[in-house]
Order: sequence, then structure tokens, then C-alpha cells
Amino acid sequence: MAIALMTIALWRYFRGLPGSVEMLYFMALALFHGIFAIWFWQGRQLTAFVHASVVARLLTGSVYLVTAWLVYEADGSIELPEAAIKGYLVYLLLQGTVDLAGSVLTWTALAGPQQTASPDPTSADRKLSLEIKNRFAFAIYMLFLGAWVLLATESFLSVFHLPATLFPSWNATDAFISGPVHLFAVQVIVLAIYNLVAVRYRLARLISAGIRGGLFTCVFVLLLVVAGILHPITLLLPAVDLISVGFILSHRLVGLIKAA
Repeated sequence: MAIALMTIALWRYFRGLPGSVEMLYFMALALFHGIFAIWFWQGRQLTAFVHASVVARLLTGSVYLVTAWLVYEADGSIELPEAAIKGYLVYLLLQGTVDLAGSVLTWTALAGPQQTASPDPTSADRKLSLEIKNRFAFAIYMLFLGAWVLLATESFLSVFHLPATLFPSWNATDAFISGPVHLFAVQVIVLAIYNLVAVRYRLARLISAGIRGGLFTCVFVLLLVVAGILHPITLLLPAVDLISVGFILSHRLVGLIKAA
């Protein structure tokens, strides 16, 4: 899904097709699909994370399918070309169905006689290491960021010099329909929840995955800025993660030097 979204988004953006500004937010969604692929792979055998993923995918799947129904019922009120709306519907239906089906199948497997996950062998370490503190702080930041995008979309876009979305904020109209930027906010909140689960149960594999994902996000945003797609001020979005990861790496390096 990440590769497909990124390919379509870049193609439409650079061709300057109508509604191409929304492609920026599809790129953000592509980034999160890639990050979640890493998380799901690393956490596939961790009971706490698997349980959390059941609830999270139930939430995202429901949001996606409800949005698909609202887009279908909008009847031309969305200022996007018909082809773009159909493409958005396909994405919503596909991702929503996959999320809901994955949630139900995972819950069924967990409820069965044989569980598909096992406790993380490192979860017995209850110490608040630097990495754990880092992920907790990052999760709080992500919760704030996701809430900001959902509750005050125009303010968020204005601060980071991002183009106005064609989908209104839910506080601007009674006919709220989630656009890609609002779905991005939902994914941000889900990632925050996953980080909190990793911190709560000391899931070292996921904490490491979160650090790698943070570095990947920084590179991703930097490439879009260099390509002229994003304003340089958007680098502030992953800056918190970059600084915290840099601090962790520096701390590890100092530890290695002292050990040597």
C-alpha cells in the first residue's frame, strides 16, 4: 500500500493534475503505511502489541469504511475530479476492509486454543531506560500532533506552510468528511498508542523499531523538502524525533567508549 500510494501521489503531483495538493497528504499516509509494516513485522509475536493492534485496526478500519460511505454519498460536493474521488474510494475500501478483516482474524486467533503470539522476552526489564523515556515522550508528542490536526486542521496547515485541504475540518461544517490529512491524524494517534504499549510492556523490539522509524521519517521529509514539494519549516515536524534519537545514539556511543 505504501509503494502504491507513493507512486500515484508523486505521479499526480508532478503532473499538476487537479486536486494534486491532496497528494501531499497521500504521501504522508504512504509513510505511515511503511512504518506500520515495520511495526507489524517486529511485533507479530508480541502478545501485548498484537492485542493493541486488534483494537487499533478495528478503529482505523471503521474510520476508513465510514469515510468511504460519506465520500460516496457526497454526490459531487467534494471539489475533486471524478477520477481522484474514485481512486480515494478504492483506497478507503481496500485499506478499511484489510484493517477490519485483519482485526477480526487476529482476535479470532487469539481467542482460540492456540495463541499466535508470545510475551516479549525482554519485557521483564522494568527499568525506565533512556530509550523507554524517549518513546514515552514521543508518544505524548504524537498524541498532541494528531489532536491538533483533527481539531484545528487549518491552524496546523498554516503553521507548517502546507496547502489547504479540500476536505473541511469537522469544526467547520456539519457535513464533515475525512480527507487524507485527517486520516493522517488518525494514523499519528494510532502510532502514539503503539508507542505507549511498547513503553508500558517494555517491548524492546518495538522501541528499537520506533527509533528506526523516526530516522526513516526524518529522511523522508528531508527528501520532500529537497525536492521542493514541502516547505523547509515542515522539517520541524520530525525534528523532535531526530533530536531525541540523536541524543540516544550519542548516549550509546559514550557508553561504548567508556566500556572500551
